[in-house]
Amino acid sequence: MAKADTHRPGRQHSLYALSERIYSGKRCFYCGQLLRGSRTREHVFPQKRFGLADQYLTLLNGTQIPYRPFTVPRCPTCNNVHLSKLEKRVQSLLFESPIAVARRDLKDIYIWANKILLGIVYAERLLPLSRRYPKGRAILPREMHDMFNMTHFLIQGLRFPIRFTAEGEERIPGSAFLFDLKSPKNPELRFDFKDNLFTLCVSLRLGNRGIVTLSDGGAIDLSVGDLLRRDGKRKLHPIQFYELAAKAFYKATLLNRTPKYIMTEFNNAVEVMQMPLMGLSSKPVFDDWNQTAYAHMLSALTGYPVERLKPDDTDRVMTFISDAEGNPVNIPLGRSTNRSPAMKNRTGERQQL
Repeated sequence: MAKADTHRPGRQHSLYALSERIYSGKRCFYCGQLLRGSRTREHVFPQKRFGLADQYLTLLNGTQIPYRPFTVPRCPTCNNVHLSKLEKRVQSLLFESPIAVARRDLKDIYIWANKILLGIVYAERLLPLSRRYPKGRAILPREMHDMFNMTHFLIQGLRFPIRFTAEGEERIPGSAFLFDLKSPKNPELRFDFKDNLFTLCVSLRLGNRGIVTLSDGGAIDLSVGDLLRRDGKRKLHPIQFYELAAKAFYKATLLNRTPKYIMTEFNNAVEVMQMPLMGLSSKPVFDDWNQTAYAHMLSALTGYPVERLKPDDTDRVMTFISDAEGNPVNIPLGRSTNRSPAMKNRTGERQQL
C-alpha cells in the first residue's frame, strides 16, 4: 500500500517503527513506545464538557462500556506535549473560534477525530471478545488488524513533520467537514459519536459543532464536498447533520480504489505523495449510487426506520435538508430532537452499514 525509501533516520518516528507497533497496555497508543517509567491513562473521549461519565459506548461485539473508564495508555511526551497541545487547539477551534475560522484549520480537527477512532480500535485490540474468556481472542477481528496502519501513520504529524500531497497539491490526507449545529439544552443530548470501521468514517456531534471525517485520500471531498458544504452553510438541526453525514458515509462505501502512496523520509521529516486515485483504469472511482442502500445508511445514522425514509419502490428517499421545491428547510430545535436511546451511543450495528 505504501512505498518508503531505505533511509531511516530514527526508529522512534519512522514508518518502519510504526509498522512494527505492538498493541499492549505497556505501550503508548499514539507513538507505540514502551512505557518504562511514568505513564498515564487518558480518556479517549472528552468527558467533562458533555457529561459522558455515566453514558455508554457500544463496542464491536455489541457490549457496552461506560465512557468513564474508557482510557488508553500514553507516554509522558505524547500526553503532555503532542496530544495536550492538540486538545487545546481543537478546543479553541470548536468552542471559541467562529466557524469560518475553524473551517480554515481542518487538519487538526481531522487528526483529533481519527485519534478518537484509533483510540477505540486500540482498546478493542486488547479487550477480550467475551468477558468469560479474558485470555481469548480480542474484540477486533484479526483480519482487520492491518487496515488502520496508514491512518495511524498519517496522524503522526504531531510528533514529526509530515507533508502530504495529492494531485500536486498539499492538503490533509482525507476528507473533513465542519458544520454549525443547533444544540439541545440537555447536556446529555449534545454529544454523539458514530463510525464505520470498514470505510474509516467518523461522525461527531459536539454541542453546536458537527464533524465528519473520512480516511479516503480526499476522494469524498473531491466528489461531493461542494454539495455537503453548500447544504451545511446554515445552522443545522442535528437530524440534518446526520443526513449529510449519511451521504458522506454511504459515498465512502462506493469508493472502489485503495489510495496508494510513495513515501520518502529524510532529515527527520516524511514526504507522502498520494498517487492519482483514477490510476490507469477507465472505470469510475465510485460505484453507482443506490437509493435503497443509501436509505439504510440514513436509517443507521438517524434512527428512523427504512420504511419511513423510503416508503415505496421509487427512488425517492426522505430528506430533511430541503422541501419538494428544493428550498432549505428550517427545523426548530424542540422535543422532536430526542432520538431513540440507541442513537446516543456509538452504533453497534456498523458492520451492517
